Amino acid sequence: MAAENEFVTYLLELLGPFGSVEAKSMFGGFGVYRDNLMFGLVSQDTLYLKVNGRRVRKLIEDTMTAIERRVDFSQFQHILIIPGVFTLPGKGYGMMCYCANPGMLTGVRGNPRFVTLRSRGGKTFSGGVFVGTENAPLGFFAHDFFHALGGVYANKRLRTLTLQF
Repeated sequence: MAAENEFVTYLLELLGPFGSVEAKSMFGGFGVYRDNLMFGLVSQDTLYLKVNGRRVRKLIEDTMTAIERRVDFSQFQHILIIPGVFTLPGKGYGMMCYCANPGMLTGVRGNPRFVTLRSRGGKTFSGGVFVGTENAPLGFFAHDFFHALGGVYANKRLRTLTLQF
């Protein structure tokens, strides 16, 4: 346990029955892991759980559908979506920010590729997609956004350089 925060210590005690759960300090908050796989984020003494791929796909494809008459998706390599919601536990999208493509839509291990997304009108997009709510802490926002920018090359997920000061 790398956590040095009273709330995170309490949270780890609560999650103890689920196995080897740990928290690692990152970008002003904490990542929460089980078996070295991150499943949540702690920011300002609030636990945010990751959302599932089906909801992520729906959000992206609904967004594409809303703008498909005005946007030629083939002109872009990346999409940045900022839902106009203030996300809190049980309210909003459930997670403040994440790399959706590659990432949430493909899994984080063993399947490094871009998923092809489709609007209701049939327009497609196969590049990097990042989703971040308006209240996402800057460090979390930058971390996941850079994953989307890094993308995939030759069936390998590209690593991004993270600088900490």
